[in-house]
Amino acid sequence: MTEERKQEILEIIRNTNRRPAQTGKPLYPEEIMAYPNLCEEIESISRTVDGFSYRMDILRAKNRGKNCPLFINIHGGGFIGPHRENDTYFSAYMADQIHGIAVDLDYTLSDAAPYPVALHQCMDALDYVAEHANTWGASAKDISVGGYSAGGALTAAMGICCAERGGFVPKLQILCYPPLEYRIPDQYKIDAYDRQIGMERCKAFADLYFDDKKENFEDIHNSPLYAPREILAKQPKTLILSAGLCNFRYEDEDYAICLADAGAEVILKRFPEASHGFIPHFMDGWKEAADLMVREILEK
Repeated sequence: MTEERKQEILEIIRNTNRRPAQTGKPLYPEEIMAYPNLCEEIESISRTVDGFSYRMDILRAKNRGKNCPLFINIHGGGFIGPHRENDTYFSAYMADQIHGIAVDLDYTLSDAAPYPVALHQCMDALDYVAEHANTWGASAKDISVGGYSAGGALTAAMGICCAERGGFVPKLQILCYPPLEYRIPDQYKIDAYDRQIGMERCKAFADLYFDDKKENFEDIHNSPLYAPREILAKQPKTLILSAGLCNFRYEDEDYAICLADAGAEVILKRFPEASHGFIPHFMDGWKEAADLMVREILEK
């Protein structure tokens, strides 16, 4: 991608569907901002993959037990939105609720490195966590991965990678309102013109992340609905949470059907009144969604 084309895409992202300006009032209640106090001091680990560094924050709940569960959290943001404080708040909450450890993953953004760098970093993090879980006091057999929006798409891609290569597979993957269908242009999808996230903005996110390359849009890691049946059958237990006001809800629910049809274990829950981004931004319905995530992470 040329620098001129990159700047054109970034300009679209900057000028579409922008959040209202902050008023100086804290975005979240004090209770939420205090969630990191539920954990010990955060340890940060930096690693380099494909020439780009990424970070993992290790949040160890004060109430954790021996051989505790471990949850890897992957933030959203259209592959270009950075890791934010709310990601830390949510990861701390999850660590406390599962009485275990959360690993909050901060991958390289698409304006610095296009696909597949972020995916390679996520897979590197999964392998690193699996290798070190026991020494951290967690169980390597009790590792779950979850993400939101772009993070959910990366989580689904990780599941495909695990099925292709064999070896370690997390016990559970959680996909929260991710984009999972890139082969069909947005204007031809259901409710194409009734969208929470504008079509132009969605396309800009994808064009930047996929480096304007058609083969990346069609790759089964990015459009997993088209993965071979034998790959879908090897997916770990999958929890899919869709939002009723999110334009990705149909492809998310289609993926649930694809997984079930292939014989994989899948749980699907739609939150009819929820908006895209509702879980880690602590919007209406987030607590019910988090409780469902915790229930499945703790399921033996």
